[in-house]
Amino acid sequence: MGQYWDFLSVTLQRAGLRNGGAKWIEFFFCEQPFLVGSLTVPYPSDKVDTWLEGFTGTAPSAHDEGVLRFPNEILLNIVELVPNIRDRVCLALTCKRLLSLSRDSVEELKKRLAAPWVGGRLICIGDYTDASDLPEGFFTKAEKRRLRWDPKDNMYGGLSYMRDKQTRLFLGTMTLARSSLGDMVLTPNK
Repeated sequence: MGQYWDFLSVTLQRAGLRNGGAKWIEFFFCEQPFLVGSLTVPYPSDKVDTWLEGFTGTAPSAHDEGVLRFPNEILLNIVELVPNIRDRVCLALTCKRLLSLSRDSVEELKKRLAAPWVGGRLICIGDYTDASDLPEGFFTKAEKRRLRWDPKDNMYGGLSYMRDKQTRLFLGTMTLARSSLGDMVLTPNK
């Protein structure tokens, strides 16, 4: 027989996409691209530096129209209100000033999407694990209530419900933008 194993993010209440079989010997020696992908923070894009080359001013100018007349702080607040990375990237690509202002905000959102398991509580747990096998203090009482932890569930230490939700891999900001916009060449407007 043998025990089945899963990678769980307790913080996100999600399971990872295991490569190989579910038994220890079946997956232990396999590469686990999901874990690498969900724990690796991507580098910022060098293309943004190229696009912003020679761009010095980010303050509103007399010839700006519409929302570009707003101070940088207001524009940055507007950008940060956009929760979807695809929409935030599209907004940033409308002009160099918005790209320059929103660059850090887009990179931070990209990091959270690209490496969602970084800094979280992770566990590799088997289906024979009983709730009493978990380390003392693994959950606070509040977490037990919030996480729907069931000590009577004798599979995966009472965390088997997390196996129903899997975390998807993020392919990168520009890949995501290309997939939503078709094969358009993505360059910011001047």
